Amino acid sequence: MFLVFGCLVVFMIGCAEKPNPGSTFSVMSYNVGNRTSPIPTTRQVAEVILKHGVPDILLIQDTPWEIKIKDLAEAVGYSYFITGRKMAVRSNLAIFSRLPLSNPNTIHFHLNNSTPAALCAETRVSGKTVLFCTLHLSTLRFTYDRIVREGGAQIPGVLGILRDEYFRETQHSRSVEKLLKWIESKRYDAIILGGDFNTFLFTKPIRAITSHLDDALWPSADYFAGTYRNFRFPIKPRIDYIFYSQGLDRLKAEIIRETPGDHYPVKAVFGLIEPGN
Repeated sequence: MFLVFGCLVVFMIGCAEKPNPGSTFSVMSYNVGNRTSPIPTTRQVAEVILKHGVPDILLIQDTPWEIKIKDLAEAVGYSYFITGRKMAVRSNLAIFSRLPLSNPNTIHFHLNNSTPAALCAETRVSGKTVLFCTLHLSTLRFTYDRIVREGGAQIPGVLGILRDEYFRETQHSRSVEKLLKWIESKRYDAIILGGDFNTFLFTKPIRAITSHLDDALWPSADYFAGTYRNFRFPIKPRIDYIFYSQGLDRLKAEIIRETPGDHYPVKAVFGLIEPGN
């Protein structure tokens, strides 16, 4: 009953508020993948992006060091980009844009200022200031490997990781809270977060985000679809997300089921909503 009511509310809001013509823009979040073999090349990554329509904003994570950010920008046709490699040690984050980017910031989740982190920047869309953040949270694979290496059984180990992610404070939940606190200290007309969160639907860090922002893939056929291809179990999880704030109308969203790496990109189209529309 609650789900039906929630869907009805979403439908009514979508009908009541429409973006102004010319205020729409597209966003893609893409973990390129630097742990696959062979390592993705600039040409391969560019081909996927070009084939499925170059977004106005491209949020990149896990860029192989063999791929130069400037080369990828030129291959895809972006005039503006910000690379985390110039702002933080070992950063593999980047933001590409058709519009000028300003006020770049790196938000570190660990005290040693290393990865994982978030890279944020602003741009102006139809006179509004929109914040875009690309982020890459720590992988759970190392936790799983440590459990197995120390003699733990695989299935109980996985169940323990899931228990922590869903019900306990973890590195992921602390990282998300730090980012949300940083965002709340600023003032923007709209906000979009995209990236590899390395956690699953409805976990504590995802619930923290969705208490402030909406998941671009809801409602859609891809909401429960997987984005990480190298998962060791038959059901592939969605660990890549795009979240958006009030002031935006999500017009379309999908998972792009093509990649030379181990993650599928997520792409969405948004429109700015003017008050009273």
